[in-house]
Amino acid sequence: DPERVRKSRQMPYRFYSAYKNVQSEKFMAALAEALDYSCENIPEFDGRTLVLVDKSGSMDRTLSRGSNFGTGYSPHYWEVGALFGVAMWKKAEDCDLAIFGDYSKVIKIPKGTSVLNGIKLLTPNNGVGHGTNIWGSVKDQFNGHDRVVIFTDMQSNINHYAYRGTGDIPFIHAYNLAGYGGSGMPQGSGDNGRYQYGGFSDKSFMLMNLLEHMSTGWPF
Repeated sequence: DPERVRKSRQMPYRFYSAYKNVQSEKFMAALAEALDYSCENIPEFDGRTLVLVDKSGSMDRTLSRGSNFGTGYSPHYWEVGALFGVAMWKKAEDCDLAIFGDYSKVIKIPKGTSVLNGIKLLTPNNGVGHGTNIWGSVKDQFNGHDRVVIFTDMQSNINHYAYRGTGDIPFIHAYNLAGYGGSGMPQGSGDNGRYQYGGFSDKSFMLMNLLEHMSTGWPF
């Protein structure tokens, strides 16, 4: 029931987790449909969005079975990024999706594609290599977007010189999905519209929206 999904206020993450943890084809079909409806529960983001999903070699590792994704299925780090990225694309009026490694490539998703099929389109490496060239990829794909959202494990050589070339981007949201100690941005950069997140949850969309619209500065 589309209306019940909307009223549930559950985000795509929850329905995808449920989909991956059931065996019945009947329930899988219903959850796949609910996953698409749940994208309407994502907050509205102003303007244009660029989403970059890290497809480097280290992103092929899986979350622990004790993660909050469920105890029966352990997704790859890139898979989490792809889920959040495709969900944002499905909700937004204007969202570009790209994968990156040593290089980056825009993935064109036909309008009306389901979230599950969108994730499949982001699955191949597409010749982008296996490194983690975060800021080179941002530079190559940014084209006047209002925000850049990056899903990565931050396992890269920190290149603050390349980072300094991002000053014309209003907001950057970078998710460190694996919790490595390295940082892709200088510390204390949140006051300039640059935010780093340790991990992810179904509240991530709301947190990004809140940070972009708050007037008191960081931290709260």
